[in-house]
Amino acid sequence: MIVDYAYQPQHINATTGTQVTWTYASNGKTVHTVTSSPQTNTTQGGMPLIGSGSLSPGQSFAYTFYKHGIYPIQCYLHPTIAAMNGWVNVTGTDLQPPPASAASSDITLYGIGGVVAGALVIVSVALFLKRRTKKVETSTRPGYLES
Repeated sequence: MIVDYAYQPQHINATTGTQVTWTYASNGKTVHTVTSSPQTNTTQGGMPLIGSGSLSPGQSFAYTFYKHGIYPIQCYLHPTIAAMNGWVNVTGTDLQPPPASAASSDITLYGIGGVVAGALVIVSVALFLKRRTKKVETSTRPGYLES
């Protein structure tokens, strides 16, 4: 949990494959993060391996640890507050993370479905307006009588 300006607990022990969830549990008026400490546990691009982004009260962030080791964490916005620094000690045999492509294919399918649905709406509205415009033009001609 994140309570006020503190991780509770500050130190977590977990085994590989465990998903750890941090929840901002207090009603603070500021935001916090759960981020890899600078110069530790970075991606190949140099970004923090663990990075929750801004968390407001009531929000949560989860991270699954697949490799053993010690993962220092801190609130990126409040790194000088001792209670906003901690670590996760992960033990066990390293595991292979699931392939990342599975999630992106779901997103692609949703994107295609959204485009198709949007196109159907546009075509339906266009046909409706065309039919309505034709009726209005016909009924407003001089000398036109409806039967």
